[in-house]
Amino acid sequence: MGELAERFDVSLAYTKKIHQQQLRTGQMTRVRQSRYGPLSRVTAAGRSGVARGGTGAAGRDLGRVAPEALESTADSAQPFPALAGAGADGMAA
Repeated sequence: MGELAERFDVSLAYTKKIHQQQLRTGQMTRVRQSRYGPLSRVTAAGRSGVARGGTGAAGRDLGRVAPEALESTADSAQPFPALAGAGADGMAA
């Protein structure tokens, strides 16, 4: 297999992968890869938002916050309330 890897300028691991695939399927040609991944296991109720307490697109918008709301609270809120009495070195006075 090392000679094949050199001949086609691919890694030895890739040639082993192809060889194992040929042994597994019994075919000399490559098996076509799944283009879109595995099928979804989400139910119709989950897709419509019923499981989240919403209805469709409205259910997806419940967790979104406007960027302006985040900016106004970020300036006024202390990032670490436990360190409110700490000095510049982070140690309490």
